[in-house]
Amino acid sequence: MKFMGRMDDAEVAFERSIALKPDYVHSHWALAFLGQSAGSAQRVERIRALIDHGSIPDRDRCYLDYALYRELELLGDDEAAWAALEQGCLAKRRTIQHDAAAESALFDQIIARFPKVPPAFATTEGAATPIFIVGMPRTGTTLLERILGNSPAIALGGELNDFRMQYKWVADYYSPGFFDAQSLARADSIDYALLGRRYLDHVKWRAPGARRFTDKNPGNFQMIGAILKALPQAKIIHLCRDPADACFSNLKELFAANAYSYSYDFGELAAHHRQYTRLMAHWHAIAPGRILDVRYEELVSDPEVQTEQVMRYLGLPFRPEQIRIEDSSQIVSTASSAQVREPIHRRNIGGWQRYEAKLQPLIDALGAR
Repeated sequence: MKFMGRMDDAEVAFERSIALKPDYVHSHWALAFLGQSAGSAQRVERIRALIDHGSIPDRDRCYLDYALYRELELLGDDEAAWAALEQGCLAKRRTIQHDAAAESALFDQIIARFPKVPPAFATTEGAATPIFIVGMPRTGTTLLERILGNSPAIALGGELNDFRMQYKWVADYYSPGFFDAQSLARADSIDYALLGRRYLDHVKWRAPGARRFTDKNPGNFQMIGAILKALPQAKIIHLCRDPADACFSNLKELFAANAYSYSYDFGELAAHHRQYTRLMAHWHAIAPGRILDVRYEELVSDPEVQTEQVMRYLGLPFRPEQIRIEDSSQIVSTASSAQVREPIHRRNIGGWQRYEAKLQPLIDALGAR
């Protein structure tokens, strides 16, 4: 129901879940991030009672801490909210694996394996055109996809894993995540035309007959070199956001499993942002004009002008109703599922400033101010 935009129904369902199983931490967390301020004080007491009840493993404790953070933030108690977020980050970080030095070395390998984009081979006549929307998570990728989905010429694919999975199949090697050293070592021997055909074949069931469709997996920014070689007709749109806002938005989001493992520690978060920025600069350098940068701040401040620019890049007409994302009934299953049910707004610009003193070490590490 949440993913369908039925927030009131979702709230009732989560409350019923808690009534049936009061210690089911996922319901407390999901309920908090609906953003319903009514009842926050009661929910805070309920969450704190669970935390105080006894020893809770970190894998569960982090959900309660993040829920408490959000509820306290809705109440305007920023000091207590930050303390809860800090505890949540610590608990989550203890459950995951992340090595900033290894990530830096991996990005070195990506750049070395894709030093240039070769001349495009001929694509199959009539092949569909994927529109890859990339960047860091929580930078407006879902918002842009919603805008594009309001064009009758574009089908929404959502957050797909198909390209990286087909790369693994063609490379005859499975690695977790997008790349590792071994999968990159096979990059020069990949049949990229086959990779492109397999990718298109495996996603066509989502939008049968669609000439253009979106693939909104932010992490595909790592695979832009492979995408350009396998799918010469692909369009790539990169969402950019103020570094402090982008990193704070990652920090305050509790991602599933080991996804975005850099996002719970200031130093690791800043290091990842530097690597991401470095890799995007490389893609622009070897493929000038192939990637369109869209700034989040400009998109929400002047959505009509920015959407017109995007549609020109895609070779499609702009329709004014595209920016009325609140009218769309499309299912959204990302972390932005609640926010994109509202009209486009600027409220999240400069959101990091609410906790500026607490975030100062991160800001210093980013060199953003």
